[in-house]
Amino acid sequence: MFIQHQEEVYYKVKRQPVFSTVIDQTLRHKVLDLIRNAILTGKLAAGEPLPENEIAKQMGVSRMPVREAMRDLEHEGLLISHPHRGTVVATVDEDEVDQLYLLRAELEGFTVRSLMEKNTPGIVTKLQQLLKDMEASASEGNLTVLAEKDLEYHWTIVSSSGYQILARVWRSMDGPIRVRLYRAITGVYREDLIRYTANSHQLPTDAIASGNIERAVAAIKTHIIETRTVIEKGLNNE
Repeated sequence: MFIQHQEEVYYKVKRQPVFSTVIDQTLRHKVLDLIRNAILTGKLAAGEPLPENEIAKQMGVSRMPVREAMRDLEHEGLLISHPHRGTVVATVDEDEVDQLYLLRAELEGFTVRSLMEKNTPGIVTKLQQLLKDMEASASEGNLTVLAEKDLEYHWTIVSSSGYQILARVWRSMDGPIRVRLYRAITGVYREDLIRYTANSHQLPTDAIASGNIERAVAAIKTHIIETRTVIEKGLNNE
């Protein structure tokens, strides 16, 4: 009993807190999705402030899940936090996003090589299912699901490589790229871009399934660079 009492005194007096407050992860993800979608669909404009307490009030939740969601969105590059000024929606620099596509192509080429060299189990089945999901959402005209499945396809490749730091780097590039994708996919070039998004993942999937590493690396890199070109065409026709 005396030892237990000593431990309690140690934690109360000397030990700094190690663990953060536990929150409902399902609620956190719902809040995260709502804020992210509001940014991607343009309901929240670049530079617009996001007061934590006001968002929590509108959603009918505590500030904790909102704070956690906003932290995640900072890591995704969708929000920027300024000392003494609060958090605002990030401004997308078009020239910088162009460079992100090039970096992303190299990163995903590397992760494709890695997962194929490791013979990662189940990867082809997962990618083929995501292809079917994208085709279905395109047929239904569900742009939100289509964009999310597009993201999930590439995230499946990156996360399956086993390189956690590269996965975090990829996450940090994803936000600005997705903002551009949403702008294009809801513009006048909408139908062509929907068809392209649904169909363009077939070649890299087939290449990965073939087991030919060089072919697969080239296919995923070509797909990403082509996507940049197609989206630019859509934005130029806004």
